[in-house]
Amino acid sequence: MKILYYFALIVFSIVLMSASCKDKTNQNNTTPVVSMKIAGLYDSLQKNQPGYKTFSAKFNADYRKGTTNFSIGGNLRIRRDSAIWMTLSPGLGIEVGRSLLTKDSVKVLNRVQSTFFVGNYSILDTLLNISLDYAMIQSLITDEIYLYPRTQFNSETLSKYTVEQDSGEIILSSLDPQKYAAQLENNFQTEQVKPVFQQLYIDAATHKVKQIIVKDFKQNRELVIDYKDFVSVDNMLFPTLIQTTFTQKDITATVNFMLEKITLNQTLTFPFQIPSKYTKMK
Repeated sequence: MKILYYFALIVFSIVLMSASCKDKTNQNNTTPVVSMKIAGLYDSLQKNQPGYKTFSAKFNADYRKGTTNFSIGGNLRIRRDSAIWMTLSPGLGIEVGRSLLTKDSVKVLNRVQSTFFVGNYSILDTLLNISLDYAMIQSLITDEIYLYPRTQFNSETLSKYTVEQDSGEIILSSLDPQKYAAQLENNFQTEQVKPVFQQLYIDAATHKVKQIIVKDFKQNRELVIDYKDFVSVDNMLFPTLIQTTFTQKDITATVNFMLEKITLNQTLTFPFQIPSKYTKMK
């Protein structure tokens, strides 16, 4: 099960969860975007979403939580809206694990212990205590806009967000930061219904997501994802550094996820065969 946990952590680092020192949720120097209607903003954001068919890259990930830390690398392949394939190699290029994610299944091979897992996304929910699905993982790997939790990104849902602009950034907020300033400051402690608050910081020039913040006040946890070091591949921008921080109560986990050798629209294979001698993970 340890290999499965490592894969879950890598998925965690890709999709969920450092932020800058200033608290962006309480700034009052932002101004509403009044010159761009929601429909126009949505069309512009959609135009700048990556339009690849396949994606491949090498990755390295550094994980830290308290006194626990490890680094691991591997290969990543995506067939858009279909499959995410990963291998794990801690060193010397020796593969110790492999995974294949589809819209409705999670498959993992542990080559060290000759075991396998075949199931659904509930295993990731159990291991990480975070609700995940295929669309969320794919979107956040390649820095596409994804509204939490599991809300389809379209002009109708976008219209429910507060839109502001500040210092070259477009800021989307699921709650009005000024209207709910006091509640945000005290983490909705006095409120019976504790919401999930999401903010997206989008570069106004490139319309690429630079930062995602999700605060779950009911579970008392916060997720921050920073996208950095963008490169242009076939005239599409992709981040090569994804810095993530996940905090729940007094526990903080951080992951730096680094991508290199990104290629698009190549013919890819997604090999996943379970050897007959392998046994199910327990």
